[in-house]
Amino acid sequence: MDQGERPYKCVNCGDLVPYLFKRYSPSVLKLKNCEACQKVADKYIEYDKVIIMIDMVLLNKQAYRHILFNSSFENHWKLAVVLVLLEICMEWVSVNKLDQSNSIKQSDTFEIDRQFYLSCLNILTGFTSWWLSVYALSIYICSLHYSDAVKLWKAMVLASCSKFLVVSQLIWGEVDSSLHSSLITVYTCLSQIQALNVVCSNSQWKAALIVFIASVLKIYSQNVMKNMLI
Repeated sequence: MDQGERPYKCVNCGDLVPYLFKRYSPSVLKLKNCEACQKVADKYIEYDKVIIMIDMVLLNKQAYRHILFNSSFENHWKLAVVLVLLEICMEWVSVNKLDQSNSIKQSDTFEIDRQFYLSCLNILTGFTSWWLSVYALSIYICSLHYSDAVKLWKAMVLASCSKFLVVSQLIWGEVDSSLHSSLITVYTCLSQIQALNVVCSNSQWKAALIVFIASVLKIYSQNVMKNMLI
């Protein structure tokens, strides 16, 4: 990991550090200690990526700080696209399954394509509403600086990776499993609260309030869109 001219943060306390390590040879480097907490500023430099991901799954703030502030996380746009496509797929499969259970005959040859595009529009509306709500509320409640928008975006996309758990529903054919979906939703919200708390450096309850309001607005906007398309 190369150190560029950008601010780093101690993964333990979140204090700024000028650099993370000094390299004495290609195979020897010395990690820097944080002047605020006197601990190693970023222990994850010497860790395998798998260990970092496991700590992130366990909602470890240190792992989130390492990924967001001390590493190059450049594939966030691709990850966001994949997550949106995954939600669209789940919505589409769920709608088709509901139509089959209700014995709805699809007389229109292009009905399946129509349902897919409607699912795309519905999910994109909810995703846009959710992101704008998180961004606006973070500025208003947590006094987030406008220049930190990209950092907030990366944090929320990273925290939404738990949505990949819905793949198991597609594999097992349990798309309408309310228990599984509820557990994934709760865990996703907890991940987003933790990521938001890391970026904004504010209290946990403010982050929880932002995530709750944004989630409610997302559901509301999707319901409005569905009613408009009926």
